[in-house]
Amino acid sequence: MRNEGIPYLTSAGHGYYGRKEVQDLIHLLSVLNDPMDDLALVGVLRSPLFALDDAALVRLRFANPHSLWDALMSPDPADPSASPDPRRDFARDTLRELHAIRGQQTVVELLRRTLAMTGYLATISGLPDGERRRANVEKLLHVARRMGSTGLGNFTSYLDRLLQAEAREGQAPLEAEGSVRLMTVHASKGLEFPIVVLPDLGRNPPNQRNYCLARRACGVALRLRSETGEWSYPAAYQSAWWEEQRMERAERERLLYVALTRARDYLILSGPAARKSGENWMSYLLWALGVPWEEGGPPAGIHGAMEVWWHTE
Repeated sequence: MRNEGIPYLTSAGHGYYGRKEVQDLIHLLSVLNDPMDDLALVGVLRSPLFALDDAALVRLRFANPHSLWDALMSPDPADPSASPDPRRDFARDTLRELHAIRGQQTVVELLRRTLAMTGYLATISGLPDGERRRANVEKLLHVARRMGSTGLGNFTSYLDRLLQAEAREGQAPLEAEGSVRLMTVHASKGLEFPIVVLPDLGRNPPNQRNYCLARRACGVALRLRSETGEWSYPAAYQSAWWEEQRMERAERERLLYVALTRARDYLILSGPAARKSGENWMSYLLWALGVPWEEGGPPAGIHGAMEVWWHTE
């Protein structure tokens, strides 16, 4: 969508805290809270905040193998014959000043001071998808502002917990009107849109054969491996497996109902052709329409309120 110039936003997902511009500032806060966090410091120095190259980082590491921070704070480069590096000096002076005031200002004040000192917003605005990058930074500022006077250590711990839990946090929205919203079917419950697109309807659910299944009617059922390495499936296990398949199919059908009923005006369904029906949403729909894959699927053309298109590359 970015390549085609289509504005979009993610309403939920694992995308926000993994965005590069968000990671840059999270790394910065981690370094200010713990200067001995070498991994975070490398992320900060290589980011658009300071844009040090790998050669400069290697020189710092050789200058002090035990502490990248101490190497950076040292006024003398690792190689006395090396020419001055303005970017390294700027990074040293900026981080030193921010570290000195970390306990005197709130997190949002630290972040805003960082943005002002480094021109970070102007830099990322010139990158592809710059407007969204700025919006994501502003969203992080909003999170920090909402936390109020929470100390730097508590705030970085809070962010670490979010990252470890892979919090489902959507990217910051730009202007919702006129943008494509990307969301899971679960997240769309209770919502309605003029146009809804359901892609990849031919994707089959993963084929799972768990070692152990627990069902009220069967108890705990196990599949067993023989001395020759072959799997055997006792009757209890087969009964539990078929019950699990029935429940999973029922859940997929309920989810498909939710997906199909989000559209107000137009519903666009997309998926690959197949030779035979399977356990996927496209097969469910064609079976319900009376034109399963075994009969060739629906012919192209207008069928009442439905229009079918076939496309081959």
